[in-house]
Amino acid sequence: MGWKDIEQEVIEGFKDWQKIWTGENINLDKDNDLLLKSRDELIRMFPVVVSEPGKKKRLALNDVKCLKTFIWQCWLRIKVSELLPVDGNIRSFWYRNLEPFYMDKNLLESDVGPPLRDLVRYLPIGDDLARSDLVGLLERGAPGLLVRLSRTARENYLQDLISICFDEFVLEGILRFQGEFRFRDPREGFRIIGKRRPRLLFFTEKEGLWWLCEYAAGKHGVTAVASQGESGLLAMEYIYDALRRAGVGKVVIGAVTDYDPWGSAIAANVAEKFGHSVFFGPGKVKLSVLNGVESDLKKFFTPQEIEHGKRDLTKYSKYKKSQVDEWFAKTGGIGGERYGIHVDLADRGKLRKEVDRWVGSV
Repeated sequence: MGWKDIEQEVIEGFKDWQKIWTGENINLDKDNDLLLKSRDELIRMFPVVVSEPGKKKRLALNDVKCLKTFIWQCWLRIKVSELLPVDGNIRSFWYRNLEPFYMDKNLLESDVGPPLRDLVRYLPIGDDLARSDLVGLLERGAPGLLVRLSRTARENYLQDLISICFDEFVLEGILRFQGEFRFRDPREGFRIIGKRRPRLLFFTEKEGLWWLCEYAAGKHGVTAVASQGESGLLAMEYIYDALRRAGVGKVVIGAVTDYDPWGSAIAANVAEKFGHSVFFGPGKVKLSVLNGVESDLKKFFTPQEIEHGKRDLTKYSKYKKSQVDEWFAKTGGIGGERYGIHVDLADRGKLRKEVDRWVGSV
């Protein structure tokens, strides 16, 4: 029995909303085996009209729908033992499965790549030049360099999309990271499940504050996690499972992040994801950001430390201006200006004290 033979049976076992999501996001045609399709056939299966500077509009590959269908078919292939589980991380899936597929179909270098609006973000260069000026400068000054940079941009773009697509599958309850694909925990060394009060979760985006996680877990018996930036859904699935094994049905999160738009978003996203129905569910997650507004800063810094360590957020990428403005409207920045500050600069004693205070308050 091949993967195609079980496709309809798998779908019939879905909830109604899962059937709808699958029909809207995955090509389920009778003749839809991506591995057997040519480049042109794939573009016809997943078409999108693109407009590039100085060129006529053309059909290109809709990467999102192609990736979702590719993941779907890999999942079914693993189910019937036509494909081995990944037994690695998301990047392992890229190198082992997706990159060879895109290269074989001539879609890695010759397709449109990231959307034009995102090209600069994915190029390994600054974004202070206008796109047209940048492209012209590269083509005149270093023939061939733009092609190589675009290849890098496309790879980065596709690797981002893989994670986004897998997240959708998981959040829809279609599959689990630890299921057929057997993805490994990428952050196992940076989480501690509490011995006495596991439902209390101290969270920081900073791997450099792991010592504070160890302090919180050691002194108070709480769960502690250092995420190294945005917490990926794969790592969160492992954390959730560990908490459920510890008997946790509701979680209270105390977060210490950078005082800026991105730190604020990271903390909010952790709570939002844990509150999804595939994890704890709505109403079962409470978040407190210990340094979330300007009035909190005095608990972590002296006025002199704030003055010395604050950074002007208006000097960041112009593509991040809306994030800065929205965050400033909520927090007031520092001194009524769009300034933020890294939590790494806070005094260790004050950090410990605030962790103690938070645990005592819940």
